This record gives sequence, structure tokens and C-alpha cells, in this order.
Amino acid sequence: MTHERYNLDPETLLERNDEWAREKQEKDPAYFARHVDGQEPPFLFIGCADSRVSPNAITRTQAGQLFTVRNVANQVSAQDLSGGASIEYAVSVLKVRHAVVCGHSGCGGVRAALGSAPVGGVIGRWLDDLRETFAEHARELGELTVEEREAFAVELNVRTQLAALARNDAVRSAWEAGSELTLHGWVYDLEQGRLREVAATDGSGPVIVPGAGSLLPPGGDAGSSGARGWTEPPNGHSPSGVRADSGHRTPARSPERG
Repeated sequence: MTHERYNLDPETLLERNDEWAREKQEKDPAYFARHVDGQEPPFLFIGCADSRVSPNAITRTQAGQLFTVRNVANQVSAQDLSGGASIEYAVSVLKVRHAVVCGHSGCGGVRAALGSAPVGGVIGRWLDDLRETFAEHARELGELTVEEREAFAVELNVRTQLAALARNDAVRSAWEAGSELTLHGWVYDLEQGRLREVAATDGSGPVIVPGAGSLLPPGGDAGSSGARGWTEPPNGHSPSGVRADSGHRTPARSPERG
């Protein structure tokens, strides 16, 4: 990894781009022309900015299939104007059918928010909400081993951000208008290279974070159209104490785009 890192320079990247563009055009002469016409991605992908977690690489998707938002620790924050604008554009303009919040093992942002050492600068301010979430779950976290604690925190963060996404104005408006938008919470395992879905909602019920009860959009309740559809993982607990799926699962209503 170190060898590759220090052998990369801007000239190498530009050369690789030239090779990539030629190969694409040779295999499919209309490839770039199709992109000029616009985009219709079926997925919004909200992930961590970590360089080891490349959304297109880990899902084997192509350009034009994922509309991506990335930041430290894959957060959905009302204070993030850039992320908020991207979510609104994806949901309201591009009409994505699925929105994914994807966390990952070994997340530096999660580790920093879990730690007792102060984190300064913009990063520290960015992690304030995450620190608060972990403080609310201090008892559960304190009962776990170091490894279990981090796994719990990563999954808890994904579920918390999924709940925040379900409260987003653009998402709520889409559901109220009858959209079949489905939200998914995923965790990527760096060691295994596998994705696991830990939660999903189509908006027809409350969004639940383990240990915190229901997190409903303002004015919503379990039976209202303002907070439709949460699917809990199947019975059983992960070693970290978080209810989790053993693999991918299908939410109550998750139509696929043809």
C-alpha cells in the first residue's frame, strides 16, 4: 500500500485517465455521448469519505448509477448545506428510487467520536452530534469489549443517520407525494469486503434506533403517512448487542427500476 501511495503523482493520474477514456470509447463509442444527455441514477449513496471505501468499486456500479454524497463518518446533518442540497437534488429532481447510508468498519470518525481525547478544528465540530449520540448510549457502550464497542458504534451511527434522512424535508415530501423511495442502512466490512444491510424503511412506519425508541419525523406517528415503513432486522443479536441482519434483505416495499 505504501509503495502504491508514494508512486502516485498527478501526471500518473492524468495518464490513467487518458487510457481509461480511450478504452471506454473503443469498447462503446457512444459511452460518453450518453452521459452528456443527462443522468437518471436509481440510487443516492451517502457514504464516508474514507479512501478505502469507494462506492462504485464495492457495488460494481458504473458512472451514472450512483449519486454520491461523502463526508467524515457518513453523517446526515441539518447543518450540512452541501449534503442537504445533494439529498434534495437526488430525491426531488433526479427521483432516485433508493437512498443508502453506508458506514464501515474501522471508521476514523467513529473512533474519534468514541474517544476521550479532544478533537479540535472543523473535524471536532463536525463530530459533535456523533459524540452526543454515543453519550446517549454510554451504558451500552461501556458494557462491551473494545472491538464490540466500535462495531456497535458504527452500526448505531448508520441507523441514527438513516433516521435523520427519514426526517429530511425532501424525503418526507417525496413520501407524502406517493414516492416509493426506500431508505437503506448498510455497513461495509473492510476486512471482508462485504456489505451488510442493517436497516431499511419505505416510510410507512417509525424509524427505530436500538436503545433509543422510535425516531419519528416531526408530527409523525407509527400509523401516519408522515413516517412510513421501518423494517427491523430478523430475530437475533450481533456480538456487539445491536440487532443486525446476517445478509441483505428486502424491505416491506422496495420496487426495482427496470
